[in-house]
Amino acid sequence: MKKLSIIAILVIFCAVFGFAKVNTANAVQPIRLGLLLPYTGAWAWVGAGADPGAELAVQEINADPALWPIHRPIKLYKEDTETKSAPAIAGARKLYDVDKVCGIVGPTSATVRSIIPLTKEAGALEISPTAGTTKLDVIGGGINGEYIFRTVSSDVVMTAGMVWWAMNKLPFKPTKAATFTADTEGSRSIKGGVVDACKVVGLPLVTQIEFALNQPSYRAELKELFKKGPQVIFWEANPATDATIFKQWYQMGYDGQWIGSDFANRTSAKGSLPASEGVIGVNPGVLVNERTNAWVERLNKISGKKGATPFSANAYDAVILFALSIEKAGSDSRTAIRDALRSVAQPPGVKVYTYAEGIKALRAGKDINYEGIAGTQDFNKYGDPITYLKAEVMTTKDPSGMKRIGTVLPEQIKDIIDGVLAIRAKRAKAQ
Repeated sequence: MKKLSIIAILVIFCAVFGFAKVNTANAVQPIRLGLLLPYTGAWAWVGAGADPGAELAVQEINADPALWPIHRPIKLYKEDTETKSAPAIAGARKLYDVDKVCGIVGPTSATVRSIIPLTKEAGALEISPTAGTTKLDVIGGGINGEYIFRTVSSDVVMTAGMVWWAMNKLPFKPTKAATFTADTEGSRSIKGGVVDACKVVGLPLVTQIEFALNQPSYRAELKELFKKGPQVIFWEANPATDATIFKQWYQMGYDGQWIGSDFANRTSAKGSLPASEGVIGVNPGVLVNERTNAWVERLNKISGKKGATPFSANAYDAVILFALSIEKAGSDSRTAIRDALRSVAQPPGVKVYTYAEGIKALRAGKDINYEGIAGTQDFNKYGDPITYLKAEVMTTKDPSGMKRIGTVLPEQIKDIIDGVLAIRAKRAKAQ
């Protein structure tokens, strides 16, 4: 009986204290982080591509409780911009005022400027993994209290890559080019970058055409586009419009090498192939090496797709930077996080390549410099990095519709970027 009583006491002891331990773990309040992306609307493919990267980052951050930032897990609170300003503003207000998030990852070029006042008012940090618009080139980074950063390059970088590819990687040396872009802010940003980059490299633009999206026919615009025989066409539209453009281009029997931006993607390819066979896209992408190959395998378990989805690496880096900033700040205070970002993202700290490496180094009292999957994430004074670019071709020979054909490194396009920035500085001075 005495032996049974001791056993009973031990059972009760374990049950009580084990329950208390579980309750303690459950009682830990997560750090609230906002994710504001277009899950519906014209740019829904951007949200679908970026979201798995953010989810993977949270999964890795939360994997080991001993490495939680400030000993608390991260929880994502998501809102849909619908690719429109009004829903983006409503989503940001809910994230800041109702969900009480410590900061926001997002949104895209279509809506990023509409929520900057709200982020400034909240005293928070906003990191966009997708907004390449050149409208952000001279704002953000903490200047004038606007703590807007990007883990994706400005369109100046992407368009420099597009033009560099045309001049260095095609089987011929083009002497005549054209732009064919939609009448949206994002597309105008691409057009402007291409125009300036072509000036830098001396590639004449013989035609520049702007059009409305989602028309039933583009035959008139295509006829005008090819009047002067451009050999290269730099374009941006959207997947639905691409399907119409390329089918009609093919039917009309025109030649020309099309080179697009981040809108030259799998969604676009699947809607426009086989007419778009051979069309090239130059856009943000990870390097091909052992580190990123392992990362892509982990991502695919979340996305259910093969390869890196658009902007997944950029969203991943943004969430990792938030977590490291929180640990550095020792708080989930909005102002403390925003003030800590640069100290974990760029030199002169010791380079770290994973969240775990970063948090261990911080707890060892070291300054760190996170080297991202999408790029080094070393911000300039406006909060912009230069990230890696990949080149892909639309083809029926790949199940995804896109086949990678190369990489564009920052050092390869530095001269073009510097030239474009010089042109823009001179233009601004003259205004």
